[in-house]
Amino acid sequence: MFAPKNCAMIFSRMDEKEFAHLAKLARLNFTPEETEKFYHQIQEVLAHIQRIEALSLPGRVEYFFPNQQKRPLRPDFVQHGFTQQQALANAPEKKGGLFTVPRVVKE
Repeated sequence: MFAPKNCAMIFSRMDEKEFAHLAKLARLNFTPEETEKFYHQIQEVLAHIQRIEALSLPGRVEYFFPNQQKRPLRPDFVQHGFTQQQALANAPEKKGGLFTVPRVVKE
């Protein structure tokens, strides 16, 4: 999905403090130096987008959303899957009718 028409103008008003907050919300762990560097880089990109938006291009399509195209869909039909025993047959480890996997999240 593409951004709304004046997105570059809206974000160009963002100051460095707001950019750092946005980076924190996105869980990007920038150092203060990286925050300053990326803030200035994004401002350059947004300024370029504003210049492009200002162009008068007759006959151009504003936005193109690929997900709005018609796609051929296969018909849905009920299909029987594996039984629990079949699904677990080749599992290296199982317990209580479930797959046992190594813990990846520490509490």
